[in-house]
Amino acid sequence: MCQHKHTLTCLRERDRETERERERERTREGERERERERERERERERERERERERERERERERDLTDSITYCFIVNSLLLIYKRVVVLCYKQDNFISNPKLNQF
Repeated sequence: MCQHKHTLTCLRERDRETERERERERTREGERERERERERERERERERERERERERERERERDLTDSITYCFIVNSLLLIYKRVVVLCYKQDNFISNPKLNQF
């Protein structure tokens, strides 16, 4: 601090410097806050992407379950069809060829 007749001037200069330092600190704090907000937004985006991936995985599982169910139904229908064909064939040929009853 000045020790002469310009003490008031020195005090004003010191106050201006203090105010500039406070302004710089507010600016730095604002930047840090904006960076924290950007990081939170990036984290939200990562979470949305993870949720989309989980949804795609659930969709794949549903598709697989549907495919397995479809194959089971088709296989069952084929077995039924085979049995019906054999029965019809046996019935049509029963009189003409009794050996077919061995199926």
